[in-house]
Amino acid sequence: MPAPKPATLAIHIECTGNVTEDALAQIEAALETHTEAVDLRFARACLLEELGRLTRARGAYKGVLARDATHFGALMNLGTMLYLEGRRPEARILYQQATQHHPADANGFVNLGN
Repeated sequence: MPAPKPATLAIHIECTGNVTEDALAQIEAALETHTEAVDLRFARACLLEELGRLTRARGAYKGVLARDATHFGALMNLGTMLYLEGRRPEARILYQQATQHHPADANGFVNLGN
């Protein structure tokens, strides 16, 4: 049985779809032919996080941001991972970037305020 997720005030951007090894394998196969597809990279990062592979997920979110430095989901989710690890100054930087580049999305402001 997976461990329950800790209750936090931080908002996490959800990916839709099946959280399975097969889904991860399909995304990784698609990335072989579409290496720069940011949407696939983000979905991969979300799946890795949901499967509990947090170190790989962090790296995957950073890979998304290397290709699109303003990607809202990657900024929010990596920020939330850092927040949950007690690395609040680093999380704050990501949330500030999210609010700067996506001022119409209140979720970034909620996380920044927390």
